[in-house]
Amino acid sequence: MAALSITAANVGLVSGSTQVVTYGETVTQGMPVRELASDNKFYKCLHDDATQVAAVGIALTPGGDGDQGVIARAGTTIAMGATLAIGTVYCVGAVDGEIDPTGDLGSGDFVNIVGHAVSTANMLLTFDDLGVAKA
Repeated sequence: MAALSITAANVGLVSGSTQVVTYGETVTQGMPVRELASDNKFYKCLHDDATQVAAVGIALTPGGDGDQGVIARAGTTIAMGATLAIGTVYCVGAVDGEIDPTGDLGSGDFVNIVGHAVSTANMLLTFDDLGVAKA
């Protein structure tokens, strides 16, 4: 397996609620995002930094620094715009802003679960920051 190849135009809400946020950098649909407390803006998750890996949402709309966007939070099911393997757990990816199957994480990557595939198109978002780097 490899990082999800997400078609941004196909990412969307299936069920659950959304939140309007302000982005702090350029974000594309399908990217896991984190909130920076110092400015209350949302940024792409960084896989190799324990303080910047904790995903709290998936971007449903694109935007740049200062733009408002919509994200999906935990408990929401979204169409990922990619082909998923049912039952597979997905994490913040090895490249910033990507989502990878857990097995694809490399040594030193911090493990932050985004969710799991409930169909070949949809993911249930759970967001679980394990607080550890893969050995």
